[in-house]
Order: sequence, then structure tokens, then C-alpha cells
Amino acid sequence: MRRVGFVMGGNSDLSVLRKTMNSLSKSGIARKCHGFSARDNGFGVIIVSAGMAVHLAGAIAANTALPVLGIPCKSLHLDGIDALLSTVQMSSGIPAAAAAINGGVNAALLSA
Repeated sequence: MRRVGFVMGGNSDLSVLRKTMNSLSKSGIARKCHGFSARDNGFGVIIVSAGMAVHLAGAIAANTALPVLGIPCKSLHLDGIDALLSTVQMSSGIPAAAAAINGGVNAALLSA
């Protein structure tokens, strides 16, 4: 059986999701929830890699004040160009930097 996963910006969001998680438990559906505040845990930058989830770096950038660095990954479609464009074409006010396609080493150097 598949499980349901939750992503939260911090533990303060848990109260919003508690009813959802309780309903899933009553239905016998497994779930996993882990929340933490990146800033409170000492993170200075968030690196996000995505291929088919081309929007992921932008979605993270829209929900944090920390710098977000996207690593577009090659996928079956468009060789990662779609992921690259989704990262660099973020709306004004929601910045997400982008490394090269499959550019994990450069992402590490940039974040350092």
C-alpha cells in the first residue's frame, strides 16, 4: 500500500494538518510527516533537484526567505531543458538560482 507524505514549512503547520492525518489513520492509510524550519536548524541555503517535478525549486522558493538553488535534472522529456527554464523563469520577487542541467558539483560550489 502506498503512503501519504506531507511537506511542511515548519512544526507550526502541524496543527493545520492534524485533522487530515487523523482522517487518514482512521481510514487505515499510512502516512509520514516530518516538519522542520530550515532557518531554525541552521540552514543558509536550500538545494532542490528536480527533473519531472520541474516546478519544485520555484515552489520551495515561494515558501521560504532562504536562498534556493535549483539543479535541473535530465529526464525523459526535453533532456532537462524544461526543468532549467522552470527554475530560471520564476516570477519577480520569488528568486530561484539555477545550476547547469545535472550540475550538482556547481550547485555545491555556489552554495559554499
